[in-house]
Amino acid sequence: MRVRFIADYDYTPSRERRVTIAYKAGSELTVKREAGEAAVAAGAAEEIETFNDAPLEKVDHDGDGRPGGARKADPA
Repeated sequence: MRVRFIADYDYTPSRERRVTIAYKAGSELTVKREAGEAAVAAGAAEEIETFNDAPLEKVDHDGDGRPGGARKADPA
């Protein structure tokens, strides 16, 4: 997921609570979907397009209807 941070944002991954990643306002980065969605929900970032108007079927790598790939591992 590609985002533009519009405010400083500290993110702690759900699987590793001992880690905090600090993102600075003005940064445009590719981040893990969990981090990007949390930042967007907090109003600290906005999602930006990354694939230069390529057809979605060419850039949706995990079948979720969004560009990129973030398929979660099967729990089995």
